[in-house]
Amino acid sequence: VSAKKMREFGCSGKSIRMGGYTAGEFKDAGFTAANALCAGYQTKELITAGFSVSELVNAGVSARELIKAGLPIEKLKNAGLGCTALARGGADISLLKDMGCSAKELRAAGISAAELKKAGFSTKELQAAGYSAAEMVQAGYSVAELKAAGFTARELMNKVTQFSYIVTQP
Repeated sequence: VSAKKMREFGCSGKSIRMGGYTAGEFKDAGFTAANALCAGYQTKELITAGFSVSELVNAGVSARELIKAGLPIEKLKNAGLGCTALARGGADISLLKDMGCSAKELRAAGISAAELKKAGFSTKELQAAGYSAAEMVQAGYSVAELKAAGFTARELMNKVTQFSYIVTQP
């Protein structure tokens, strides 16, 4: 008996799942991704069954879960997941930069200046994103790089002095 027939007979999604039907058979029976998750199917099973990224996101699957399940970051971004969600989900910051995510978007996701520096963002990009001179010195940028980015001598003196004071405190 097919999963579709089981559903027509009034069986619950959970009963169909417990009956040994695959996520693909479950989907073919007309169930949604949300139904499948409630019935106990795992994210990887839903991906294999052919549920779209949009269907999975609408069902409450997080960017982190989709990344962990092995979906390519490009596919997730193309499906509408934003830079902030992808960064919070654990996507590689260098890859997000290459895909057009800005330092400002990544900062909104809580990514540090040091992580952005490692990914290849410039001092000008970090400054435009709102990072302070102190945060940028802490990330490993030199005073010369900050000066070249447009920080004034006064900003550098104030911010770097504040940073030095904070770092040297027990």
